[in-house]
Amino acid sequence: MPSVWGLLIMSQIKANISRTIILNDVEQRLITYIARQKQRHYEAHNIQPILHTHRTADRYQHYIQAFGAEFAFCILHNVYPPTDIVEFNEWDVIVPNVGNVDIKSTELLDGRLIINKKKANTKANAFALMVGTFPRYVFGGWMWVNDAIKKHHLKDLGHGPCYAVDQERLNRDLMIL
Repeated sequence: MPSVWGLLIMSQIKANISRTIILNDVEQRLITYIARQKQRHYEAHNIQPILHTHRTADRYQHYIQAFGAEFAFCILHNVYPPTDIVEFNEWDVIVPNVGNVDIKSTELLDGRLIINKKKANTKANAFALMVGTFPRYVFGGWMWVNDAIKKHHLKDLGHGPCYAVDQERLNRDLMIL
């Protein structure tokens, strides 16, 4: 008879497996191509994207990481990934029954959903968190914008005030079933 601890560990492993995406070779090539095109477009137009991390100053690696997370989210939720290179939206993807979703990513397994304070009036309906590094990501959870943009989530993590929500507070269920 399995122990309670063993059952708990197995259920956690099963939950993570169902929320884990490892991008295949074709997906990786597509992501790196689009990341390179975004970098070229931004450099040609002197657009300075905000790098929200101290982990990489390399914009190309930042684009790969961020777009890889968006792509993995889309695979997991069975929606089309954003492939715009020039178009800028305040959100990344449209999920049925949810609306516009702004996807955030972190390399830290216990990382938080970090939202720039300027996003307080975003046109997104929800924020989602993908955790991991290219090409492997885990869905960290999601939260409605109205629940995430609250004073009690305001924190200063060393780069100025932002909204920071621990993964434990996020909805861990997929947005579509």
